[in-house]
Amino acid sequence: MSSMETMPEFCDVASIYRRFGGFNLDITNLVAGSIVPPLAPLHIDFATRKAYVVKNVKVYENALSNATKIKVYKKSAAYVGMILGDGIKSAAITAIDTTNAAYDELTITLGVAVTAKQVLMAVASAGNATKGVYTLTISTNPTAGDKISVGGIEFEFAAAPADGKAVVGATASATAANLDSVLEQELALTSVYDITYKGATIKFTQKVAGVGAVPALVVTPVAETGTLAAAIATTTAGVAGASTPALVANALNYAAVKVENGATVTAIGAVMEVEADKLVMPVSEADKVNLGHRFDFI
Repeated sequence: MSSMETMPEFCDVASIYRRFGGFNLDITNLVAGSIVPPLAPLHIDFATRKAYVVKNVKVYENALSNATKIKVYKKSAAYVGMILGDGIKSAAITAIDTTNAAYDELTITLGVAVTAKQVLMAVASAGNATKGVYTLTISTNPTAGDKISVGGIEFEFAAAPADGKAVVGATASATAANLDSVLEQELALTSVYDITYKGATIKFTQKVAGVGAVPALVVTPVAETGTLAAAIATTTAGVAGASTPALVANALNYAAVKVENGATVTAIGAVMEVEADKLVMPVSEADKVNLGHRFDFI
């Protein structure tokens, strides 16, 4: 069978560069008799000359964060016990229903909304991300002229509104509300944290779990007359979670291969104009980054 017969026109076939020799296909958790399609993402161990299918799945339709089932495109390499993640949340597949002709349905409680055509990755172990929460509490109301530095940005308290200054309120709670207003004007802070307040406490919540340490706090009351007292504490430690895929692709499969003992694959080392949305086995963004400039996805 020729390469044109085995290779679907999902890429610039003429641009394909094939790696020399074959690689032994690792069939662990692959269904015997199933097919590894052309352009499936592969992780090649060049030292052992083994090839591993990168087991991504593509979401078939939107699902809410409280969903207990996710529909995915058929012919994926998903299996019961496989841990799927979106880069923040992850969970194990507990059942797979393949009876529908259009899609497979995974029983999984991922805990985050997913969208149609989103690519989920197999991760090594379950571990949900946690957004860090830090609380700044004003314990003693400031005097005009007192200063506070949050995350390296200094603010001065003033008796009346002024650009970049926080107005001293009648109470610590009122002052916290005024300080919150000026903090929310600082992109360096709002790009990392969601900032809210309640009473005399201002809360900084990481936008992305695990990204953004507790903001450094420096309190500088006016000498002799200043009254400001404040402290910042970690309420919830941020955890990045299972964001790292178990494997990332460093090659693509050349021709359709039947999953069976002794199967070998030919690896593509470079190819242009791959139509990613048409691939039977999807490629994640992490795969694309790792594959580099030798692979062009459109």
